[in-house]
Amino acid sequence: MSRADLLAELLGDEPHELAAALEGWLASRRFAAFVRENLTKVRKKLRGAQDEASARDLLLELTTAYGLTRDKRLTVVYEPTPAGSSRGPDFAVRFTTRQEVMLEVTRLRGPEPETLDPRRLAGVLALKLGQTVPDRANVLLIGVEGEPLTAEELAALMDEVRRDAETTDPAALLKRGFRHRGEYLRRLAAVSALVVRRAPRLDDPAAAEAPVTAWQNDAARTALKPEVLRALVTALGGGPRQR
Repeated sequence: MSRADLLAELLGDEPHELAAALEGWLASRRFAAFVRENLTKVRKKLRGAQDEASARDLLLELTTAYGLTRDKRLTVVYEPTPAGSSRGPDFAVRFTTRQEVMLEVTRLRGPEPETLDPRRLAGVLALKLGQTVPDRANVLLIGVEGEPLTAEELAALMDEVRRDAETTDPAALLKRGFRHRGEYLRRLAAVSALVVRRAPRLDDPAAAEAPVTAWQNDAARTALKPEVLRALVTALGGGPRQR
């Protein structure tokens, strides 16, 4: 299937905010193969992303897929459903034969999307911890407006989130879906690393590269191997500034 035919299968005759980005990315044989394997999923998501917010969410997700497929050492599965999981992550990524990583992607929304503070970060984690997979390395990618935090700032934020979880009102945790602080902290231990990058914009959708900050969880049940984290940071935007 040619690039034009594949783009037509995805979009039909309808204009779409992501058409230009997709046309450029489909020149990559590995990304085109990823799209062909997941044609129904990608087409459905494109048809559902009709407002600016949802289109930008999908742009970040597909930018991530494009970056991952550029590295021949990475094997990418879209929206896996691991055994025993009610909700899976966005991607399962295997680095050669060394480690499989579950990767969830989210874009920070809200009235102040450029601000990532302990409260907002704790809220994002509370929403996404249910999609971690036991006995796997789990990575959460957060897209933000503007430049991401430095590694030191991100590490300090995560320390504050952990301290807040240890001392917060049980009712607040229950409101976020956790029975008690021990459950929240146990689920937090499933997160092997957190990656923050600038979310691509619709007026410049083809810009796949952006500075990236990575925080590695020293208390994670499943640690990321250093070479795997380096490969992910490069694939997820470049400009590694990892802790």
